[in-house]
Amino acid sequence: MTVHGRAFLSGFLLVGVLAIALAAPMQVAACLCGRSDSNASDVVFTGTAVDVPGDGPFLGVAGVYRFDVDEVQKGDAGDGQVFSPSGAGGCGRVFEIGAKYLVHADLVDPEADWDGFGRPGASLATHACMEGSLLEPAPPPRALEQGWVVGGLIGLVVVAVGSGVAFAYGQRAR
Repeated sequence: MTVHGRAFLSGFLLVGVLAIALAAPMQVAACLCGRSDSNASDVVFTGTAVDVPGDGPFLGVAGVYRFDVDEVQKGDAGDGQVFSPSGAGGCGRVFEIGAKYLVHADLVDPEADWDGFGRPGASLATHACMEGSLLEPAPPPRALEQGWVVGGLIGLVVVAVGSGVAFAYGQRAR
């Protein structure tokens, strides 16, 4: 194989690996919290995250999660909708749909700015610095709904086509 053929093959392999890596779901947390006081929360409940009404959090954009509330330990959980700002990178709490959580939240005005995070659109709000925990993980997701399988397949196709083209180019150059 010629130098050009190897460079061509290397380029396609790099693009394939990058496609697979970028398709994998990632979560980055960059929030620094002081000590949290569990008694400071207005509302504490256990519930299962059932959906994200409307546009919801997408690529770190703030959103509202809806919970099927099992038990209220403090306050009034209302309709079970909880605002979380900007995903994990913006100090928000990311809830996996189908998982059961212990949720600590504050009562907020749905139409007023909440701590600089915008209008929550829900009467409850939480963030990464508030207590809360995963009680039961969600059932395993179907692979195609996760997107990484599709991205991985695209990456493999790119690598396969690139390898074939590079091989054919190398054979023709001889």
